Amino acid sequence: MSGGTYATNQNGVKLPYEILTKKIADYQRTKEEFLVLLNERRSFLNTNYDLHTAFIHEMRRFLPANVVSESVEDVRFWAYVTEIVNSECQAIDIYLSNKESTAKFIM
Repeated sequence: MSGGTYATNQNGVKLPYEILTKKIADYQRTKEEFLVLLNERRSFLNTNYDLHTAFIHEMRRFLPANVVSESVEDVRFWAYVTEIVNSECQAIDIYLSNKESTAKFIM
């Protein structure tokens, strides 16, 4: 995921990974500190059921009632949201840690 590479969700929204290092510097953090905080928040997301309840409450403020009842309140939707967030966190971790394979093979 080097320069110009983005993760994409089902709506085609692309995350610009390149700005991460700038934003981390804006907050006067190191990549390592950011990754520790990111993984703590990710773990919290996966283990704290109160977040699911708070999320539903917040979505009720912005979405029509039928959308909330038909999708947001469905536990499968929460599983989908957390899966997307976890996937993005993993991609960010790989990008910032330079864990991606740089091997190139000519075919």
